[in-house]
Amino acid sequence: MGLMIPWVDILANRVPSVRDFETTAQEILQLAGDNRQVIKGAAFWGSIVRGDLVPGRSDLDLVVVGVDSSMELARGLVRDFQAMAFERRVALDCHVLSANDAYYQTRHGFGPSYRETFTRPHPDFMVGVPLERCFRISPGSVQREMIEKMNRKLRSTRSRDAIFRLRHAQDPELIERWLVSSWTNVVRPMRVHVTLGRRLLWWLNGRLEEDGKHEVINRFLEEKAFEPFHGRYEHLVELDHQYDELLDAAGKNRVRRGRYLIKTARLLCENFRVSLDLLSRVTAFMQAGDQARAA
Repeated sequence: MGLMIPWVDILANRVPSVRDFETTAQEILQLAGDNRQVIKGAAFWGSIVRGDLVPGRSDLDLVVVGVDSSMELARGLVRDFQAMAFERRVALDCHVLSANDAYYQTRHGFGPSYRETFTRPHPDFMVGVPLERCFRISPGSVQREMIEKMNRKLRSTRSRDAIFRLRHAQDPELIERWLVSSWTNVVRPMRVHVTLGRRLLWWLNGRLEEDGKHEVINRFLEEKAFEPFHGRYEHLVELDHQYDELLDAAGKNRVRRGRYLIKTARLLCENFRVSLDLLSRVTAFMQAGDQARAA
């Protein structure tokens, strides 16, 4: 979840269905399986595997490990995967690595939390060698991994907020251009609360058995240690819900283009404001907790 849909796709009724996601994933796996001399292993994870896809707002998360001697061909196949997904307007977020880079931990940022993730593949959404055999991930501190990821999220959100407010927020034409760019780059600005919740729960407990959107939100709001953040967190959940309602109204022709784009911009500006405040507070909270543990 978290993607925001360009008006041109709403107008053309090109918001993908759950069926579009499932068909795209199976076609990609079929093509990967037909090219095992090029692709050592490939697997989806995330919402397609959990079964909690949100039509139009989710993406497909894919990892491809290519045969070292055939990486040019492997990258060509990944471009084919992207084209297959684009045809159905399904956002595909794909990591492609050589077998050597995956095993020797070069050119990828999969940290210790992925040791658990890669051991939970779904047989219907993988092909070739299981990812847990393709990747060698050093043992380390999940807490440190989550702090580093939260810092990166804070920096990237600051950058996107500044760019959006400077270049796009007041002009419907530029808002639409930003939405198109965000969709094709799989930027999901309205899902910060889910990302933040997952990382804080990983940081607190050292593991996360259920990482679906609703499970994460509920666990975050039940956790007493996170009470200082609950108000802002609930505000982000509500903003995401408001966008769901806006998208539904637009799809039913109850909202005109200009109103859709301006209201989307307002939701984004408020989302960025609250997200940055919450990310800053949470990052400081995690770093203080890490220092206390070290002491």
